Amino acid sequence: MCILCQQGQLQNHYRFGSRAGSRRSFLKGAAATGAAAAGLGLFAPRRAVADSGPPGGTGRPGRRYVIKGGSVMTMDGGEFAQADVVVEGKRIVAVGPGVGEGVGGEVIDATGRIVMPGFVDTHHHQFETVLRGFLADGVLINDGDSAPGPNGSLGEDNYAYFEQILLGFAPIYRPQDVYINELFGALSQLDDGVTTVHDVSQIHHTPQHSDAAIQALFDSGRRSAFGYFEGAGEKVANLTAAQGGSQALFGVVQSPGYAYPNDATRIYNQFFSGQSVAPTTVTGVGSHRSYSGGLGKISPSYDKLVTMIMGGEVYLSDAVTEASWTIGRQLGLQVAAHILSPFDIRPSFDLLAQGRGGSTNGVNGGPGNIGIGPDNLFIHMTGMSDAAWQVVKAQGAQVSLAVPIEMNMRHGMPPILKLQSLGMEPSLSVDVECTLTADFFTQMRSAMNQQRMIVNQMTLDTQGNAAAAGQAGSLPNPLDWGLPEGQNALDAQPIFTPGAPPGWPQYPNGAIPAPLTTRDVLRFATINGAKGLRLDDRTGSLTVGKEADIIILDATRINVAPLNNVPGTVVSLMDRTNVETVIVAGKIRKWKGQLLDNFTGGALDLRGLRAQLEASRDYIFAHAFNNAAPNGIATVTGVPKNLFGGQ
Repeated sequence: MCILCQQGQLQNHYRFGSRAGSRRSFLKGAAATGAAAAGLGLFAPRRAVADSGPPGGTGRPGRRYVIKGGSVMTMDGGEFAQADVVVEGKRIVAVGPGVGEGVGGEVIDATGRIVMPGFVDTHHHQFETVLRGFLADGVLINDGDSAPGPNGSLGEDNYAYFEQILLGFAPIYRPQDVYINELFGALSQLDDGVTTVHDVSQIHHTPQHSDAAIQALFDSGRRSAFGYFEGAGEKVANLTAAQGGSQALFGVVQSPGYAYPNDATRIYNQFFSGQSVAPTTVTGVGSHRSYSGGLGKISPSYDKLVTMIMGGEVYLSDAVTEASWTIGRQLGLQVAAHILSPFDIRPSFDLLAQGRGGSTNGVNGGPGNIGIGPDNLFIHMTGMSDAAWQVVKAQGAQVSLAVPIEMNMRHGMPPILKLQSLGMEPSLSVDVECTLTADFFTQMRSAMNQQRMIVNQMTLDTQGNAAAAGQAGSLPNPLDWGLPEGQNALDAQPIFTPGAPPGWPQYPNGAIPAPLTTRDVLRFATINGAKGLRLDDRTGSLTVGKEADIIILDATRINVAPLNNVPGTVVSLMDRTNVETVIVAGKIRKWKGQLLDNFTGGALDLRGLRAQLEASRDYIFAHAFNNAAPNGIATVTGVPKNLFGGQ
């Protein structure tokens, strides 16, 4: 791209002598891939209509096309009822009304469409794609707090995620299972308009498993952050003597060659060399720690679609936490962890907030010298202390929420109001498809609905109480929650007493938090996600100079027409059937409702991929540890495939 184009002053390189030269250069490259004939008319502007193919060669250097006449939301402040987006190579070179006139390149007619950045999913266990819907009635962990269901259905002990999925299914995955699960899950989300994902793949039983996951992410052609977490269900972590030696874990298998977390160095050097700006340097001790260096940032010169994040769970062992966070920071990577109410995580997280997490010289029981920093990404953040939250905010750590899953699987209340009270915002994530959909329209609606449900109830609870009108301190009324009638909650109760619920928490200046809007959750789903993965310099908004991760949404379909409000239509009405075209780094991956093959550009062989996924499913179900057995997880293998089985 020429310097004038980079500055937004578009030049028509396809006129006169430059056109011929550019065309010859392009055709020379196209011939090498057998595409010369398709390139003969590449530079003649034409309207792309529903029954025509996509523009050829998209995403290649110098290849320009114009998305013309759509309603454009840039997510960097630009909102246009009708505007153009000009893409050259993999980057956006112009956005605005009329900017696509006379600049050359093919034209994609976006009349009646909404053009916006692709969604960013900051936490998704893609290796579980084969288990979709299996745990639809499940909870996170068997905590013994739910009775068996009606009509003899099984209780939570048989359908808890940790026991059944992570300890029952995950340990028996083969590398080929990892590959097809990762690939199929990635392509499915591309179809939904999710152009970026953080793949939290807790399936690293051997280096071959890790390599299979990474290869699938690259082959998907989607922007991805590979999260290198543990191998779920492993009994022993093989740390070095200096790291504390072998660590006993709560697991069911001991895989030969299990190499987490130390294999991170090989993975980085083999697949992601050059990603980090520099190692992250930590100075000071305890709460007087400071961070400098790479801080998980991505080098501007790194041009691969797939990046790496270091997973470092705090519930494995203190020594594993110390080792994984230390390795991640030595490599200059972002460090991510699930932080939530169960697993007794709050005390460990409080120690991290004090800069005393991990272990001392590899000895469990700490306190160690690991602390929360600006290079952290924390998932869920349910049930954590105010003191820890203050450190998360002060350090600038990122927070990812999976609101539908958190509400459904007993993770704890999604902390949207806590984030608001601190002046923070989350990104959004899918979590697990064994329980709920990976659809991102659902993520946005759920976040908005959950927050507004609480805020609206807070507002209702002040009605009829003149002293509390508009304030957040009034007590909830159990009748409004459909709870059994008890002590009058509207009576002034300064603290929780038996029979009365506690008061609503206080917020800055005592005001009730503002209800979330459709623009808020769109921001959570796009630019906040990019910030959460340290990718906001290249994606998350339609900004000149950023890479072209774009979705075109059909606003003429029967479920949304007529178009009256762009943000409201996207969040409140749309679903994946409205996702017409998907673009990643300038390359068209879905065209007029049909996914395209990343390598051939033709129609995706969905039937063949589905057959591979089903074969993987059959193997995994046949060999899984059966948590539904009377003795729980043991040597019993085989989970029956029952399409109407009780949960």
